[in-house]
Amino acid sequence: MIPWEDIDHLSPTGDVWSEDPDRYANPQIILAVDYFRHILGAPVFPSPVPGALARFDGSETSRHWVGDAEEPSRQSDALDIFCGIDIRTAYLTALTMRDFGAIGVYFDTHYRHQPHCLLHLDLRHLEASNPNQPTVIWYREDGEYHYPSKNRAASKRMLELLASRHK
Repeated sequence: MIPWEDIDHLSPTGDVWSEDPDRYANPQIILAVDYFRHILGAPVFPSPVPGALARFDGSETSRHWVGDAEEPSRQSDALDIFCGIDIRTAYLTALTMRDFGAIGVYFDTHYRHQPHCLLHLDLRHLEASNPNQPTVIWYREDGEYHYPSKNRAASKRMLELLASRHK
């Protein structure tokens, strides 16, 4: 159960959730994103796109995957959000907090019919046998995923994309 009374910046009714957080979310992801919002000092908005919190089909390795909608086999420990601040600041804040096991930046998304970067945050390191493993980082551009830690060209391109974006 999500302790909404301990959460200052997210709401089960005030935010538009893609899926019911009380039913499908690991409370730790909600607490971590709420703390991220506190440190960030700017609004964050859960993506309203179906699957931004919980997915019922597709890859079982997705941190969003919960299985059956009626009887979930696990809780999602991932959340896709939009931030009311420059994506560079949001990305660096998430990275330096070390609360997230993975951070994805989506440069090909929209929020309220305007181009806007999306941030994927998840807690994969909490379940890992080695909690000190490095944060997994990726970005998506034009529907393709790239991993900067595995490819120098992808690293350079991510820096270019971050430098060119504002909010």
